[in-house]
Amino acid sequence: MAEPNAIHPPRTLKKHRRVGSKASRRRLFIESLENRRLLAGPGIETIEFLDPSTTDAPQVRYRVRFDEPVIGFGTEDISFQLAGSVTGVQVNSITGSGAEFEVAIGTGTGDGTIGFVVNASGGITDLAGNARTKTTIMGPLTVDRSGPAALSVTPVNSSQSITGRVVNDMDGDGYADISETGVLGAVVYVDVNNNETLDAGEPFATTTDSSGQYSITGVDPGSYSVRVDPPVGWQLTNPAVRTAGTGSLTLVQQFKDNVGGHNHLEEVAGVTESPDGNFVYIAAYTDNAITVYSRNAATGALTRIQTVANGSGGVSGLIGAQSIAVTQDGKNLYVASAIDDALVMFARNESTGLLTYLGHLKQGIGGVDGLNEATAIRESADGKNLYVPAVTSNSLAVFNRDPVTGLVTYAQKLTGATGGSFSVDLSPDQRHVYLSSGNSNAVNVYNRNLTTGQLTLTQTVTS
Repeated sequence: MAEPNAIHPPRTLKKHRRVGSKASRRRLFIESLENRRLLAGPGIETIEFLDPSTTDAPQVRYRVRFDEPVIGFGTEDISFQLAGSVTGVQVNSITGSGAEFEVAIGTGTGDGTIGFVVNASGGITDLAGNARTKTTIMGPLTVDRSGPAALSVTPVNSSQSITGRVVNDMDGDGYADISETGVLGAVVYVDVNNNETLDAGEPFATTTDSSGQYSITGVDPGSYSVRVDPPVGWQLTNPAVRTAGTGSLTLVQQFKDNVGGHNHLEEVAGVTESPDGNFVYIAAYTDNAITVYSRNAATGALTRIQTVANGSGGVSGLIGAQSIAVTQDGKNLYVASAIDDALVMFARNESTGLLTYLGHLKQGIGGVDGLNEATAIRESADGKNLYVPAVTSNSLAVFNRDPVTGLVTYAQKLTGATGGSFSVDLSPDQRHVYLSSGNSNAVNVYNRNLTTGQLTLTQTVTS
């Protein structure tokens, strides 16, 4: 039975991926290969924090990986190096088998540091009976139960924002469905120091309104840990602890052109989803069309709700529709069309997913250059720019986007070792752009100006 009071922080946060939540707080110990060769018995490959390395929690976890399967790893093989006033540290549990184990320790009382030690011990042996002979120390874990200090934060001068929605997850599936209503009073914030607590000095906190919408403003481009403090009486359903899957796939649904009433799917070339995950957009190269599907978050199944075809309703520029991009604010969709040599612009209804044609730019018209056989399109995370490689133009074109109107204007064309340019992508911090050029057998690396979006070549890698 689903929890009646369960809320789900929006899927849009996946665009501001929680990269800081684990990787930035892990401290990793790796024994040198030289030392490992000297061990007659099993060595330790890594010891890794599974929780923050500064904590006030009563328990923290480590992952211990040996370089081969072992037997006999127990509490007697672990000791601690303590500093400060911390006392009473103990091993609470050891789980796992083979070469990988998870160790939970109680942090005792007092403040200070804890060094985690796997002792040289006859108790640990490999499967051949060779005993471990080397002591390995991981540390330190800092225990501070005095509470977080106020942060010293330098305000940023940025017009960027993180937006989304917190909903009442009525079916308890951990996903935001269109029919699920918003939650009033949830606090959404950028966790600057990744301690899973809203601290004084973290300036980007906001409270949702009755629709569940929130907007954290004044955020520079980059990756952030965004967290939710639910109102009293509510609990989070995402993130939640889920059993790890196998990664195997099971067919849910299949559409074919001109089968079962599904048209405008001949030579499907591009597919993307909306930032909230509620809609999927498909480009058909030969049918010169974009088809919009609503998506069931629980099953993944799609339902067609709109088809926008070239020559219908005043739409043009979609001949050879090749690649699609939806901006992270969800307001616009753009298409690169290889035969029409065009960049097509649509406004997007964020609630219904439906598209409205705005116009298109075409190679050689109005000073536009770099769209001859456009093959791909990528948007910047800040919504300022679009990047379009073109096979026959042998180039990468840069376009500026007006976030209010959704219209784009030509800004820059880059050539060089760019023959047959086919694919483009941006780095997570949005400071670099990468271009593959098939005819030049090259990958080009560009620095991106975060203010203007313009590019400067810094490296060309060739075969």
